[in-house]
Amino acid sequence: MPRTPRRRPLRDPIALADGPEPYPKPRGQFGETAARWGPVVLWMGVIFVASGDQFSARQTGTWLAAFLHVFVGDLDAESFATVHATVRKAAHLVEYAVLGALALRAIGWRSRALARSCVLSIAFAAFWAITDEMHQSFIPSRTASALDVLIDTVGASVGVLVRWRWMRLRAGRVVGAVDGTAGEGEHRATGEHRALDTHGSSVR
Repeated sequence: MPRTPRRRPLRDPIALADGPEPYPKPRGQFGETAARWGPVVLWMGVIFVASGDQFSARQTGTWLAAFLHVFVGDLDAESFATVHATVRKAAHLVEYAVLGALALRAIGWRSRALARSCVLSIAFAAFWAITDEMHQSFIPSRTASALDVLIDTVGASVGVLVRWRWMRLRAGRVVGAVDGTAGEGEHRATGEHRALDTHGSSVR
């Protein structure tokens, strides 16, 4: 008598969306914590290094001037100052967008309270932005700026939004895949039961 196919246990679609595979092997608490927060800590280190003297306006101005000289040409002082300021503020947005996305990945790991996780992730990134500006206040070639904290928070919000949207889309695909697999299993099982009934009635 053919066996009815056994279904695999269904898991939370949000958890599936963050897992490296649909049915990941269990790992220790330290391993999971490292997987969650390791990238966050590494990126916070990158931001800390970028807040040093080696990435001050004087240094980045020299690099940008050389780049523009090769690919665009020399600019007047006012235009160069505008481009330089725009590039530096854009760098703030990007680095904190990455931090916000990584923070949501860590805080929202297998969590169904995504709205709360999003708020906590933005608050976490904003707190690091404040400490980053405090760090810059002790470096002679850097200055602390409330505007930079605002820009960093906006960047973190963008990163959290993108990560949140990605999680929802992936969760939807996982749910669809799981539902489709379950439907196929039910269809096969129903077909087998019908075949057995027909076969049994013909034998009888």
